Amino acid sequence: MKNNILVICAQHGNEKLGPLFKEYVKKHYPALFCLLDFMTGNPKALKMGVRFTDTDLNRSYGKASPKSYEERRASVITSYIRRTSPTLVLDMHTTTTTQPNILIVADTSDEVVTRYLRASHITHVLQVEPMNDLTTVSPHFVAYEVPNDALNETLYEQICRDILRFQKGQKGTPSKEVFRMSGKIMKKEVSEDVANTFVNFSYHPLGFYPILTGENSYRYSSSVPYFGFKANEKEIITL
Repeated sequence: MKNNILVICAQHGNEKLGPLFKEYVKKHYPALFCLLDFMTGNPKALKMGVRFTDTDLNRSYGKASPKSYEERRASVITSYIRRTSPTLVLDMHTTTTTQPNILIVADTSDEVVTRYLRASHITHVLQVEPMNDLTTVSPHFVAYEVPNDALNETLYEQICRDILRFQKGQKGTPSKEVFRMSGKIMKKEVSEDVANTFVNFSYHPLGFYPILTGENSYRYSSSVPYFGFKANEKEIITL
């Protein structure tokens, strides 16, 4: 089966997984490099070394009248996806939080997504609802979200092997822990002291699993009214 995989790098300009992975593939897997379609999500923010310039690119998709630089860039990416119809869109992200390496998906019942999850070595999966992010315009979507301190050649090699197994229909680690996002942890509802007790992807006495909380842009941004996200349930599945 032919797999046309679009790899989106640097949707957030200060996140280095995409650019570093691209260089690793180019150097160590030239044949695979020629088969992958790499696209820089936010070249302006990448050049400046910032998360975004006007608005968060990963909240800028599906806008009827794009105005900001990122909203216009999202329209360009959307048009490219519709024109090229990739088999799979891989989105590369890093986080400043302490958490395991995870995959993010919107639809665990999608056959292409299921194939990729089956092929991947990563065990933690976060299922999200579209929120004007890339999942809004990508029918077959998987994102990597890894801590900054996990960026190394071992990880890049593992991702290459994930992709190769996906292309060959092979299994990686078929058992997954799936966390289904149920909402945001609002700052007005949780104190700072309680937020300090959150451990990402570990059940909290408040009745949920904290997601992407900690020393990150959500917590200390006055314009963002939430600490992070939450999942009310975890399911262990075998693919």
